[in-house]
Amino acid sequence: MVLSTNIAETSITIPNCKYVIDTGKEKRVLYNPDSNISEMKEVWISHASAEQRKGRAGRVRSGVVYRLFTRAKFAAMERFTPPEMLRSPLDALCLQTLRMNLGSPAHVLAACVTPPEPSSVARALDTLLEIQAVRRGRKGALELTPLGNHLADLPLDCRLGKMLIFGCLLRCVESVATIAAFLSQRSVFRAPLEKRDEMMARKRSFAYRWSDHLTLLRLYAAWSEAKRKREFCYENFINYESMLTVKSVGAWGAADA
Repeated sequence: MVLSTNIAETSITIPNCKYVIDTGKEKRVLYNPDSNISEMKEVWISHASAEQRKGRAGRVRSGVVYRLFTRAKFAAMERFTPPEMLRSPLDALCLQTLRMNLGSPAHVLAACVTPPEPSSVARALDTLLEIQAVRRGRKGALELTPLGNHLADLPLDCRLGKMLIFGCLLRCVESVATIAAFLSQRSVFRAPLEKRDEMMARKRSFAYRWSDHLTLLRLYAAWSEAKRKREFCYENFINYESMLTVKSVGAWGAADA
């Protein structure tokens, strides 16, 4: 038996696979332009994904697919998975559009086959103006600032990129890279609902002057000094694997800067 993610829809072929059990669900990153937040949510798949999953069985002999949803639910599913442009922030795309002198990002993206919502483009441009990655020219057209040119080279969220650049200028790149690594993933604090109050008490024990960012930095320092890191994570309701990710990503960010 093979237990697989939706990556197997297109990336994995098991020749002797005879049966497929399709739950009809997948985890997808969705962007909310109103809150400017990307979230990982469990959603129903599309018709195209269901057909891809069915095709994993019967590659070299007859196969069977068992779908754990009704025909009515299948009929209500969207035909295709929305393209990434419609479910991710557009800050980096707008930066690249301006860098290549293609014209107004709003006009360029509106001409795409599946154009994003105008509100998403407007929110991305507002973010870039707010962090001073772009500015208004003499005729009101948007243009990149020197900061924006540097941000266009970094493969990460533009706000985190600005943090790293200013961390280099202020000579605190290791601390800033660690904070950026924390912010680039889900909260490292994990606890069942019945122990949520105890988890919050543990989290407050690392608090530093009401700053969430400095609290995370203080937590990382305590974790680094702990001799038994797994026990430290267990006692403080911290995900051990997430801390390892912070360590590797933070070290990469500091070295790259």
